[in-house]
Amino acid sequence: MNESALLALSVSAPAVPFVGITVLGHLFGTASTLLVSICSLMMNLVQVPVTIFLLSAYPPKKNTDKIATDSSFFSHIRHAFTEPIVIAPILALICVSLSIPFPETLKSSLMLLGKATGGVALFSSGIILFSRKVILSKTVASLVLSKNIIIPTVVWVLASINKTPPLIIEQTTITMAIPSAAITTMLAIRYQLMEQDMASTLFFSTILSIISMGGFILLTAI
Repeated sequence: MNESALLALSVSAPAVPFVGITVLGHLFGTASTLLVSICSLMMNLVQVPVTIFLLSAYPPKKNTDKIATDSSFFSHIRHAFTEPIVIAPILALICVSLSIPFPETLKSSLMLLGKATGGVALFSSGIILFSRKVILSKTVASLVLSKNIIIPTVVWVLASINKTPPLIIEQTTITMAIPSAAITTMLAIRYQLMEQDMASTLFFSTILSIISMGGFILLTAI
């Protein structure tokens, strides 16, 4: 179950909060703000908490760090929603929804941190890849193929069959063609599970995206 959770997250969670800001912003301008926001909320408020819940409920045997001392259902829910990576976006959503004002000094500091997240994410991904030997196995190949080729293709085909407006087809297809997010590798290291596979998936998905994303950009522009 825990491995399945990581595999599912690696193929369904594109690195939109980081790569999308640059790529989608260049292609679609201010319209990309909605894409990045929706994907970020879906990932941080749904996918990551569910994945952490499953990793907590089914910890690997080699993991000597007791993720949850209580094995009850609600203890795993509590564990998932006490992780900083889950708490931060929830608090941010609450603050924005309630229009809570921030002191200008604090706002400037948060804006500075926000602008640096893309570079920090790439830097942290580099450290992860440096610390883990990259391999090309059947699992890694299937994950990269699914994330970079199959899922965007399925999205494009279904949207075309349903006669979705061309602009929305282009936006959704290219968004799903963005490579796998680094959060999967970070969770793999945190829970000591499939670390090499997730790091390798991140590496090859990012490298292949140079070709695959270019191909989908060309496909949707025709």
